Amino acid sequence: MVVTLAFIPILFTLSVLLLLVTIPLGLLWRAIRASRESDERLGRLADRLREKFGEVTPRRPFFGPPRISFKVEGRQAHLEISDPRRLRLRVEESPGVPLPVVIRSRGWSLWPAGGSLQRLASGDALIDDSMEIFAAPTFAGFLSDRFLDGQGGETSRSEFGDSLIVLKSLSGVKKFEFRFAPDDGIGADLRLKTEDLFYRVDELESLLHHLHVLHERFATYDRWEPGEPESSKKDKPDKKAPQV
Repeated sequence: MVVTLAFIPILFTLSVLLLLVTIPLGLLWRAIRASRESDERLGRLADRLREKFGEVTPRRPFFGPPRISFKVEGRQAHLEISDPRRLRLRVEESPGVPLPVVIRSRGWSLWPAGGSLQRLASGDALIDDSMEIFAAPTFAGFLSDRFLDGQGGETSRSEFGDSLIVLKSLSGVKKFEFRFAPDDGIGADLRLKTEDLFYRVDELESLLHHLHVLHERFATYDRWEPGEPESSKKDKPDKKAPQV
């Protein structure tokens, strides 16, 4: 009995030493595996981006998440892979928007987008039920007037509304936030439910295109004229056609 009791401190010491060795080794192995998976994801996405964009440069900083820089029709873009379920994107644009605009999915955050920003409604249930749009008060009224650009008593979804419909329907995206700020280009924060964007670069290309369309609208708001509905264009006779 005395001999058995003498082994208790030894067993306790060995158990503690085993934990001190196995726990750090387990954490190190997980970190190595996560880093390897991150490098593979970075390389795979960079290869996909080269199919659509130019000057693709992946970077793996010692501190911080991996990043990819590339060019989109001459504009510099930076993609950050925060984790397998989150992407952050920033695109440099010129000229900048006059006042900030924030577009995000409903439920993105319990906190307001900003104390100086005013939420506006589009009047389109498909948009208002799935996303929130905020803008500076002096800009919000203008944007509200531009959601519908029908002419001659007709109402049709504007290009602004069309782009929002596309952005809210991106494959694999669970939640999103898009920020348009003066002198800061476009910022996009995407929470993913699947890894579709890592494989389907056409979805990423569509995202960048429609974000650019919105930014261009915001930046040239003083020259934003309502577009003519397609039905009106079809009803008009072709000026080049010979008159009978």
